[in-house]
Amino acid sequence: MRPTRSCAAAALLAGLLTVIAAAGCRQQPAMPAPPPAPAATEPAGPRPAAVAAPVALPAPATAAELPIAASEVSALLEKWLAVQNAGDFNGYEQLYAERMTGVRRTGQIVKQLSRAAWMADRRKMFAKQMQVTASDVQIFAGLTAGALLTQHFSTGNFSDVGPKRWVVVRQGADIKIAREEMLASQVLDGAAPVDPPPPEQLALALHAGDQVWLAVTLGDGVALAEAATVQAERSLQLWSREAPVTVSRAADWPEQLRSWRDRDVVLYGVAGEVCRGQVQAAEVVAQVVPHFGRAQSWAGVDGAAKAGDREIAEEVWDQAGKTKFLAARIKPFRGDCRAAVWGRASNLAPAVVFDRADMPAGALRQAVLASAQALGRYGELQKEFNASVAPPRAAQWDLHGGAKPQVTVLVAATMRLVLVHARAGDFCGGFGAEMLTAWRATELAKDEYRFQLMSDERGADLQVPVTAADVDGDGQPELIAPRQIWKRSGATWRPVWTLPLPDFDCPC
Repeated sequence: MRPTRSCAAAALLAGLLTVIAAAGCRQQPAMPAPPPAPAATEPAGPRPAAVAAPVALPAPATAAELPIAASEVSALLEKWLAVQNAGDFNGYEQLYAERMTGVRRTGQIVKQLSRAAWMADRRKMFAKQMQVTASDVQIFAGLTAGALLTQHFSTGNFSDVGPKRWVVVRQGADIKIAREEMLASQVLDGAAPVDPPPPEQLALALHAGDQVWLAVTLGDGVALAEAATVQAERSLQLWSREAPVTVSRAADWPEQLRSWRDRDVVLYGVAGEVCRGQVQAAEVVAQVVPHFGRAQSWAGVDGAAKAGDREIAEEVWDQAGKTKFLAARIKPFRGDCRAAVWGRASNLAPAVVFDRADMPAGALRQAVLASAQALGRYGELQKEFNASVAPPRAAQWDLHGGAKPQVTVLVAATMRLVLVHARAGDFCGGFGAEMLTAWRATELAKDEYRFQLMSDERGADLQVPVTAADVDGDGQPELIAPRQIWKRSGATWRPVWTLPLPDFDCPC
């Protein structure tokens, strides 16, 4: 019979042991035999029981020799994602082994980094709000474990996606990342577009005299406004001669907005609810800021004939062009709606409105101003200021001409937001600069904060938010300016809808 595979292996092992034993014997010199021991007299009686020889136990395995379970790697990955999305650099650094290497890829740029260089690079990254997610995760367990995943990363105006590989080892009682490599990086074309909240969740409030409207054509406002103005012969109503001059024309609700007819609404100011009311009518609204000369002519200055309401209304309607929008005119039945900034349907759960405080002084103000001044955009404006304004001048551009940065804090149970708005100069041929940034602040100790930039430092056409609210219950606030809504897009909050206002005036 042919021997089985196991028998053959056993025979091979026995032969190998024989060879090792023989080699061991040849290496030892021959020793003389000891003299025979004297014979012992065995006592009478029962023979004592034999004592078992001690059994040698294997030495306990060290921590480094214990296999790493898949559940441990999975828990490490969850913590790794959480600390990055929370901006916790200290927590992030503790997840990496003392001896660690990394490979960073950004598009076609490749850098191999030591642990110290990796952490220095990542510390800069943590200065901005980021969003990191993982998909297609594969976990590998064992003495040397690891993971393969697809990483989606975004911060500011940058985002990329690509496969990432980990090597994980034990270090003491914990497991740590010993190697991290971005295997490929596909740079995406900015953040994915984000739709504004539906108007029943958040609609901007508009005012003219004692009247208040909620703009309900968020998104494709022009198309809805045009669809609602089929009855073009309906008369125009002039509500205000003061800027913005406001005109409206009665309209029918489009089919997709029929639910707004007679809807009850709640309106909010900068600090919470200010009034409640009911939708009275659907109207197409036009608003413009007229040139000061034209406003004087309407008023009959310099001997001109004073314009009537119909003449002004028709002129403003034509000037507004396609910036007109569909709005719900509100009839208040409780409270004072004149301070309203935004509103929503009253049958929804109450929105989480952030508390607001202006910071004229204090440690938080000084710390966030220092963070804003460290940004590249601030430095560019400082160079422009130094080149265009001769001494004597202010030390910083945002103090030029007696200006002073405005710092506003918006606080809810889960988040503290800080807005920094700096504007200086006359913008009329001389120096003029403006910068608006939003920060997420984490209090580390008394008067000690960590800041993450959560807006685009180069953002243009930004309006200063006056309040913030979580209108859809996702834990992320919407920032609300009088005519603009900001929403999170990837890792960055940016405007997702702006209510247009044609401005024909000359500020100079």
